[in-house]
Amino acid sequence: MNVKTLLMAAAAYAPRVMQISRKTWLLIGGTLLLILVLLTWLVFASAQWLFHQGRDAAHEIVNHAPGISQAVIGQVENVAPGAKEKLAGVLDGLAIKTTAPREVGGTDIAPVPRFAGLVRTAWDKSGSAHYEGKADMTQMLAHYNKEFTQQDFIETKISSTQESEVLEYIKNQERYRLTSMQKSASLVQLKMEKLQE
Repeated sequence: MNVKTLLMAAAAYAPRVMQISRKTWLLIGGTLLLILVLLTWLVFASAQWLFHQGRDAAHEIVNHAPGISQAVIGQVENVAPGAKEKLAGVLDGLAIKTTAPREVGGTDIAPVPRFAGLVRTAWDKSGSAHYEGKADMTQMLAHYNKEFTQQDFIETKISSTQESEVLEYIKNQERYRLTSMQKSASLVQLKMEKLQE
């Protein structure tokens, strides 16, 4: 088809298009706009879902990589004795370095002993400290409950989810907020704040 034929076809259909009522055009435009909004929402929701799936998968890979590599090395050693020594240089270069959190300066915020296994990873003189370590969140919370209640503090549960819990301990004018998170099966993070009245 050439341009002249296209223009003639458009001129033939133009009067029919002009006869469509304004209501119909508004309905068609509104429907197309709704479809566009829904498709945009679908793209953003899918991207967010994929991001969270990837983040969780990467977290699991990092946590289990040392165990998997040890299992593979053990199988290789069974099949080819002495291969472990030959591949040691290569495997050391590929190993994921995981270091334990380092204790930072500062003081513990609360008047109770710190749960065994937790390391202070951040401290602020305004009255907050962050702790991290290998522990079970239930045991850690039971420890702090016992220690605070022995000193006549009253526990108030602020919020609770599968992975986190926020508690406040109050006695007279003293208030402490503990925000705990179970980051993995064996890793716990705790934020402790001394709240001002």
